[in-house]
Amino acid sequence: MRHVFLVNPAAGRCDRTAQIKRDAEAALGSRGIPFTLCVSRKPGDLTRYARDAVVSGEDTVLYACGGDGTLNEVLQGAASFTNAVLTHIPSGSGNDFVKLFDDPAAFRDLDRLLSGREVHLDLIRVKADGKSYYAANICSMGLDARIGTQIDRYRRFPGLIDHCRTDALTVTCPTPQVINLDGEAVTACRATFTLLPHNLRFLTPAGVRLLSKERKGELLGAI
Repeated sequence: MRHVFLVNPAAGRCDRTAQIKRDAEAALGSRGIPFTLCVSRKPGDLTRYARDAVVSGEDTVLYACGGDGTLNEVLQGAASFTNAVLTHIPSGSGNDFVKLFDDPAAFRDLDRLLSGREVHLDLIRVKADGKSYYAANICSMGLDARIGTQIDRYRRFPGLIDHCRTDALTVTCPTPQVINLDGEAVTACRATFTLLPHNLRFLTPAGVRLLSKERKGELLGAI
């Protein structure tokens, strides 16, 4: 099993690259586990680094070090590879994804991550304008996506919503619309959304469990 740390130095209030390297040396080095640390310099670097790390086919843990955008950028490079195991060391401003678990702070503890367990989570795949994108937490298009990127314009807007459940959906619009992928934006006139059940190999820290939003914080019995 390979271990690759993918760091966004621009995430959060300060560059945590040096701290992440020290933590990795303390946790993995003390166990004799080799690791690689890659630092992004521009948008898209982490997607490329993630793809390069897993293309050989060897099982690889990818540590997305940054915020939700960092996690999504790593996901774009890793999602189509079955040998990729993703996890998150949150150091962004929001860190919404790890709030799906009952102990978000545990994701900053490398010792607990190394003794944690792998779970299989659902993914959303979006095919738009001939390209495939992925989301692990939230995906939306149109009004909801615009609200996410321009919240101040919609604070007093009365929402009118029809609710339905499906595992696949195609949306066609006369003009390009914003698609929100875990807070990252792309635009398209036509997009197909598909649920990929249990498609993401994800490493959780020891003792951490996934919460169910529908049951208001109740722990899921199984993942």
